[in-house]
Amino acid sequence: MNPAPKTRRAKRPVRRSERADGGLLPTTKELELAAELARRWRLDLPAGYAQDLQFVRGFLDVFALDGRRNPPEQVLRRLRNARQLAWDGMSAEEIARKLDLPGCLGPVLQAYGLAQVPRSWHTESNGDAPGDDAPLVDRLTEHVLAGEDQVWAEFAVQPPAG
Repeated sequence: MNPAPKTRRAKRPVRRSERADGGLLPTTKELELAAELARRWRLDLPAGYAQDLQFVRGFLDVFALDGRRNPPEQVLRRLRNARQLAWDGMSAEEIARKLDLPGCLGPVLQAYGLAQVPRSWHTESNGDAPGDDAPLVDRLTEHVLAGEDQVWAEFAVQPPAG
């Protein structure tokens, strides 16, 4: 006996509020997820982001983990590259272009990179493993290379539908 094929429900359109100029605003769920992802990845969101749908959608597309479209390794690669490009003195626009990301994310990535001040990458007490003072992206990379996939549980949030 073959089970009946599952049918997909049609997605309901997202109801968005409008700004005074007629532009659409991000939903509460999108704003909450963006704030949570920024906290987890230690990124600073720009002032006024809550009024900028294009920025919020771009941010979620780049930093919300999705096993197929946006795996953890890709997010880590973007953060490592942004850090290096910022240290190399690239502008925010150049960083976004080089990483093939929306231009509105350039300032966020540049600020992230510049905030990752070079310091002791390893503590003396644990040899080659990054210590607690190492940047988040380096600690996560070490876990991934060691095959410790459970480290992603904290970052596994689903982007809002629509």
